[in-house]
Amino acid sequence: MDPLSVPTVQAARRRGLFNGELHSVKIVGNDVETVPVIPFKQPGSIKKSLISGIVPCKVESFFIKSLRPKPIFYHEKCISCGDCLRGCPARIIAMKNEKPVADLDNCISCFCCHELCPAKAIDIKVHWLYKILFGRKR
Repeated sequence: MDPLSVPTVQAARRRGLFNGELHSVKIVGNDVETVPVIPFKQPGSIKKSLISGIVPCKVESFFIKSLRPKPIFYHEKCISCGDCLRGCPARIIAMKNEKPVADLDNCISCFCCHELCPAKAIDIKVHWLYKILFGRKR
């Protein structure tokens, strides 16, 4: 598995935590050569969905992206504390007029913003079709 294909590694690179060159990462602790490594096997379901193989990949990607749950910000409840901005690992939240605005196209659906909001001004919007397909109740 290419380490640079891992989403958290990609996010670290985008955030400037390292330059993308794995040899430049300083490893501390045990010598990596002494640690036994069992080959990691990705699960067969990693690229599967209910419509995999039935529709073209671009159509599948569109539906998956459209149906996934998303955070919704209620500015009338927001106290402008910025906890959502500071807690967002994907760094997709900006403050405009002292209220959070999220770039949902780049949201990783971790919902840290929702969990951290002391005013409960962030909810999770779940598409009705997602609820039917996956049995999620919100």
